[in-house]
Amino acid sequence: MECSKSKKIVGGQAALALIFLGMITAMGIFASSSCTMDLDPPGGILDIHPEASPGDFADHIVVTWPRVPGAEGYHVYVCDVDVGLYTKAEETLLTERQFEFQGVLPFFRYFFKISAVKDGIETPLSWSVSGWVKPGNPAVETAPTELKLSWDAVPGIELYLLEAAMTSDGPYYLMTSSSSDLVIEDPAYSYEINNFAFRFDAGLERPSVRLKVPVGDVWFKVRAVSEAGGDIIRSFGGVVEWRKS
Repeated sequence: MECSKSKKIVGGQAALALIFLGMITAMGIFASSSCTMDLDPPGGILDIHPEASPGDFADHIVVTWPRVPGAEGYHVYVCDVDVGLYTKAEETLLTERQFEFQGVLPFFRYFFKISAVKDGIETPLSWSVSGWVKPGNPAVETAPTELKLSWDAVPGIELYLLEAAMTSDGPYYLMTSSSSDLVIEDPAYSYEINNFAFRFDAGLERPSVRLKVPVGDVWFKVRAVSEAGGDIIRSFGGVVEWRKS
């Protein structure tokens, strides 16, 4: 009798154990599913790879991206570093999958991400892509008695700093019509000096200045200057070299 009773107890414990194990498994499944749902939206990424024009245009960057199923529209975000704080490049919801980003500077790389709006809810941002505009490389033309330094204008910029050095490593010194031995003052040329910066007509596509022929090799650099506080916003176009020989 005792043996029979013991078997019943063991059998009952086994059944309870199986029921308990089933409850734990079910709870684990639900817990795992709940965890995945919680973490996916905030920590996720819109799995599309946009494209941006790599120097195809002089004054804007074209950003394109693939279609997101069910999307009502899109937003474009931009930043000047890949891992920085991205801000909306526009506030209007875009229905086309192409966007022209204006007001860019040569030799300045911009990073873009895309979001989609589905059922009135904005998705996480996509993978990033970078784009830039044509570099405004300066150039020097040689005439019999003078040189002409010219460069591609930066859209929206009127002020430029012109610098010269006697070696490729510098140091570079500002050129002005009053203190430089290089710049030739000529009223026929459409520029004026403003705090050491040359101001040109904003409509010029390629500003230029006349220079005296140097006594030796010279390296020239051009910098665009912001109107906001006169800050130098970006060196562009690299350096152009002129050799005496």
